[in-house]
Amino acid sequence: MATVNLIYPQIRDEVRCGLELLADEGRQRRYWREPDPRHRYWDLDSVVRALFDTVVLPDPVLQVGLCLYPDEVVHLLALSQVFDPLLEELSDAPDARYLDHPTWPEVVLRARNAAVVLRGNDERAEEGYAAIELAAADRPADDLPVDGPQARRGGTVGADPYADDHG
Repeated sequence: MATVNLIYPQIRDEVRCGLELLADEGRQRRYWREPDPRHRYWDLDSVVRALFDTVVLPDPVLQVGLCLYPDEVVHLLALSQVFDPLLEELSDAPDARYLDHPTWPEVVLRARNAAVVLRGNDERAEEGYAAIELAAADRPADDLPVDGPQARRGGTVGADPYADDHG
C-alpha cells in the first residue's frame, strides 16, 4: 500500500491494522474470548503493541508526517481517552475481561472511527492525492463529521468529539 508524503508508511500499516482489529467485535468474540495459540499474533496484546510501541498512543500529534496525517489525530486522541484508563485498570487481565468491561463498546467505536479516517486517507493517497496533509491542516477540526455519541446528538468533531452525558 503506497501512502503519499509519510516517512514511515510501514508503521502506519501496522497502526491501521491494530485499529481495525480493535474495531472488529466479531474477531474479538471468536479469537480473544477463548485464546488459541494459533491466533495469538493479533490478540489484544498485539494491538496494544501496534498502537503504543509505534508511539501513536497516547500522543499521536508527535507522529504527524511520520505515519499519521493531521486529521487523524483527533480520532486517536479520542480513542486514547477511553483506552488508556482501561489498560491501566485491567493491565494484564485476560482479553475476555476487556471485552466484558462497560467501557469496551466505546473503545471499539472510537477505534472504528479512527480506522475509517486512516483508511479513507490511504485510499486518497493511493489515488495520487499527495496533498492530504495540507488539505487536512487547512480544514477546521469542527468540519470533520464523526460517528459517536456527539454524532448521535447531531454534533461534529470539536475539542472533545466523544464527550457525552454518561460520564
